[in-house]
Amino acid sequence: MAERLRVGLIGANASAGWAARSHLPAIAGAPDVELTAVCTTRMETASEARERYGARLAFDDWRALIASDEVDAVCVSLRVPNHLEPTLAAIAAGKHVYTEWPLGRDTAEAERMAEAAREAGVHAVVGLQSRRSAELTYLRETIAAGGIGDVVSVGLTQYLAGGTERPSSRTWMADPALGASTLTIQFGHAIDGVMWAAGAIESLRANLSTESPQWFEMDTGRTVEVASPDSVALTGRLRSGALLTAHVHSVPWHGTGHRVVVYGREGALVLEQPRGATGPHTGAATVYRAGRNDDALEPVVISQEAWVSEAGLTGAAVNVAKAWQAFAAGVASGEQAAPTFDDAVVHHRLMDAVRRSAETGAPEEAG
Repeated sequence: MAERLRVGLIGANASAGWAARSHLPAIAGAPDVELTAVCTTRMETASEARERYGARLAFDDWRALIASDEVDAVCVSLRVPNHLEPTLAAIAAGKHVYTEWPLGRDTAEAERMAEAAREAGVHAVVGLQSRRSAELTYLRETIAAGGIGDVVSVGLTQYLAGGTERPSSRTWMADPALGASTLTIQFGHAIDGVMWAAGAIESLRANLSTESPQWFEMDTGRTVEVASPDSVALTGRLRSGALLTAHVHSVPWHGTGHRVVVYGREGALVLEQPRGATGPHTGAATVYRAGRNDDALEPVVISQEAWVSEAGLTGAAVNVAKAWQAFAAGVASGEQAAPTFDDAVVHHRLMDAVRRSAETGAPEEAG
């Protein structure tokens, strides 16, 4: 392998979409990662990404990118239903791979990819980058050190505006079989961050609903029928015994943002993001802390690593860049960086448990 991890990015549209906000600036800013190749479905947009971010190679066929000897690791940043084929092809070619969350459209696809990565012996990580959040790391370390005593309850709320209309490029998510919904994406990322900070879920009881059964396509004027859930509500217990409550909802209007509250016997921690925010996987948050004898919660100053600030990274690119740095370090050392494809399978199974509980009304073991 070259001195820096040479990455080929599949789904590298530089003008719009997730890669433009995250992977492209993140890879450009991560010291131990190099953007070698980019791929989109059109050479015009691939060439634009190459020129804007300094990649050497541009492709309009992901198979050619994977075949390149100048690529050590492949990033799959596509719609969820399109993850499986290029991910398996990259693994078969002996490339390390970083695939977005959800790993597959369902648990069976995730299991196929995880098994292939294990058998090939490649490094494989999934895009659950909340685990790289400086703010969630502060919560995790404070809780682990007993800074607020034994945790007795954890609450998550996330209310996202825009649940009734979207551009036609995003209405494919109306079909739950395609694996991309408020459950798997917004809730999936949010609850992963909560569990990483406060501990894994032991059992849960959940409700799912589709409160906006139609979406208005803003660019076409068309109405789309929606079957995917847009509201996830659950109660449960963490393995520590703490009570968990969570509600993630794509509301019609005026979503109030993202909030995590952790109450311990000796104090409390609060993590907040304002209206429009979708959780620590996409940007910075504000943390507040108070002990049992304090009069009020006070903000905590949390700093990023120096290289993050020096690179001028902001928003979604910050934690994605940190995930890339950890991935590169793992490849260099031979130690698999987390979260792995096996971790992704566990998280897919949690999504399954939420669905089963919502369907039956019965509690479910989480793992």
